Amino acid sequence: MNPQAEFAFSLQRWCNSRVTEPMNITDMADRATPSPLWSSAFRRFLGAVVLTSIVNGTTRFAFVWAMGELTSWGPAIGLLGIMIGLPSLLTAPFVGGLADRFDRRWVAAGAAALMAVACAAVGAVLAADLVGPVGLGIAGLLVSIPVAAILPPIQAMVPSLVPPDRLMNGVAFQSLAMLSAMAGGLLVAGVVIRNFGTPVLFLLMAVIGLVSSAQLLTLPASAGDTGDQGQQPARGWTAIKEGLTYARADPIIPVLIGVAGVLGLGGAGAGLLIPRFAEKVLGSDALGAGAMNAAMAFGLIISASALASRPMVARPRRLVALVSIAIAGPGLIAIGSARTLPLAMIACLVWGLGGGIVTTLQRTVIQQRTAPEVMGRIMGLATMAQYGTFPLGALLVFLVIGPLGVANTMIAIGAAMFLVTLYLGSRLIALERIEAAPPKTTD
Repeated sequence: MNPQAEFAFSLQRWCNSRVTEPMNITDMADRATPSPLWSSAFRRFLGAVVLTSIVNGTTRFAFVWAMGELTSWGPAIGLLGIMIGLPSLLTAPFVGGLADRFDRRWVAAGAAALMAVACAAVGAVLAADLVGPVGLGIAGLLVSIPVAAILPPIQAMVPSLVPPDRLMNGVAFQSLAMLSAMAGGLLVAGVVIRNFGTPVLFLLMAVIGLVSSAQLLTLPASAGDTGDQGQQPARGWTAIKEGLTYARADPIIPVLIGVAGVLGLGGAGAGLLIPRFAEKVLGSDALGAGAMNAAMAFGLIISASALASRPMVARPRRLVALVSIAIAGPGLIAIGSARTLPLAMIACLVWGLGGGIVTTLQRTVIQQRTAPEVMGRIMGLATMAQYGTFPLGALLVFLVIGPLGVANTMIAIGAAMFLVTLYLGSRLIALERIEAAPPKTTD
């Protein structure tokens, strides 16, 4: 057979194989449903997420750094963390109930506007040198209340903006936007603090907060839909109890919310200790601390990008279990064991890689198992778990930073995280095996 005929025969055989070969269901879904980024509404939503996340991440860094400038007493950082974390613990479930009663766009936009006002007030009192360590802790509490109130309605909007088979991609894109903004914001924070001071940074965050509030109001009405189907939603404690009952009735949701709590514990330890770790252990400054946080966020961004661009993983719960066991606690131990800035940044990068996988898949599975009319409350519980554990982490820092020091405190928190994730991960795998087992038959 001559070369031309051989090529024609091979081409025909390949074409026939493509025609007769059954199409993979995942491929069909990918071709039938476009990426969420094709939606202009979802892109505007991501823009609002970027703006609110810049303020969220940057203000925490700024408060920790400002406390270090006001006092050298190590436990003060832990007390500040308690003040910053209390709003997520106390207000997130109530805000989740509001997000199931009212238009979620307006709930998030109102919180963003209050956040801007609080940041402007903090910037003004810092510029006038009118606040000490105690006053700064109170300011951290006031700013953190609207910051905590933004997350439940924002997260509850995602299923309303993307098709069901693209939920993981939507969650990943939202995480990607949030983490990218926080990474960029942390670097900006280091630069602004070094060149202009902390008060200017808070005033800049006030402007960004106002812009984010306006951006949220440009979203379509469907984004704020609560899915109540004309029913009168419950209020106050009754709404929270309904959310708790719904979560407890599902065997998987409580375990995944527990995983979120462990991540929050580690985030508290890292967020509170990295600025002091960079200064006291590594001999660096605000820019070095910002670089460590940016490396962590970059790892989160890489893993979120990978999940945003691929179909739903086959066994997400098992992946959450394995990655959380392997990286959550050991990663923080590695950061605390580093003695040079490059090694610390590498450890932060790896820790971020695992965190991006766990956070995205954990929330995807929760939202897949949650009805629209209770989505706000379940997201409020998840927010409370992930960010409300900040006071617990801060309390641990307060209790042990004195006798152990900065580095060993980070290692101790990492060891505690490993033990808890080992239990929760084993539980997830066991539940997956139970669901996968064939039903028993009776003779």
